[in-house]
Amino acid sequence: MGSIATSVITINLLGEIDSVNKAGVDLLGKKSKEITGEHYSYLFAKDKSLCSAIESAELELESFSELNVPLLSKSRNTIVNFSVAPLTDQKGDHLGAVVAIEDITEQSKIKNTFKRYVSKSVVDQLLDDDQKLNLGGEERDVTVLFSDIRGFTAMSEKMTPKEVVRTLNSYFSEMIDIIFKYDGTLDKIVGDELMVVFGAPISRDDDAERAVKTAVGMVEALRKFNEKREKNNKVPINAGIGINKGKVISGNIGSKDQMDYTVIGDTVNLGARLCSFAGPLKIIISQSVKDEIGDLYKTRKLEAIKVKGKRKPVEIFKVLT
Repeated sequence: MGSIATSVITINLLGEIDSVNKAGVDLLGKKSKEITGEHYSYLFAKDKSLCSAIESAELELESFSELNVPLLSKSRNTIVNFSVAPLTDQKGDHLGAVVAIEDITEQSKIKNTFKRYVSKSVVDQLLDDDQKLNLGGEERDVTVLFSDIRGFTAMSEKMTPKEVVRTLNSYFSEMIDIIFKYDGTLDKIVGDELMVVFGAPISRDDDAERAVKTAVGMVEALRKFNEKREKNNKVPINAGIGINKGKVISGNIGSKDQMDYTVIGDTVNLGARLCSFAGPLKIIISQSVKDEIGDLYKTRKLEAIKVKGKRKPVEIFKVLT
């Protein structure tokens, strides 16, 4: 029983701990001899739901379980799943109860960190393989996508505050559905601008392709979105999109009170600059993205642009949709 990852604790009819495996010792942060012989109500004095489940299991001879429960008897923040079942011998005589506790603290942290940014499928992959995740900071090769609504400030001045919020929420809902469809990471929303990352926290061989597919999907969705708005005599929303590929630093960045997973670097800055060059419903990509997508979409080479900090003009292309 010592090699089992889940903590397993057996309790006798007197409510005393009879045995605990190594995982249980590690979880509780005590020596085995300090745990065995203790009454469960003392060991888990702060965990009322767990104590209630143990009592019910022994009285009603039924199993009970709860998910995502804080284990308050621990000094550090610990989130667990627990189950309690009656313990019987081969004759069926009641001997007490067996408690199984699974420490899901790290999984909970991952979910809380990424549930706002990525699709459920990406969260599930991170939970399946936490080696894919490095929140402390690392260099990664990613593709970044920026999308910005053209003329929204002027348009919003003709709208009530409620109309502005309603319009943005409807627009973002449409766009984020497409972003998550292609497993992009929603890095941030700033005003009417979206920043999306492909390649962090999970890298794929087709990151650049998925970024461009996302952009094309966003443009197509926005055209349909605007058709509905125009039928209701509302002003259409026009967004431009810029995409760049290269090295970034990724990780949880911020203060001790507020940390957010993001990416930073020249690659990000150029992606934002490309977005500023994109006209309404247009997609501008860099040479590095063009090299990755090949002939996936037809493109047109545009005049190279001068970018602050770059000695040579930057080659750019328009994706034809």
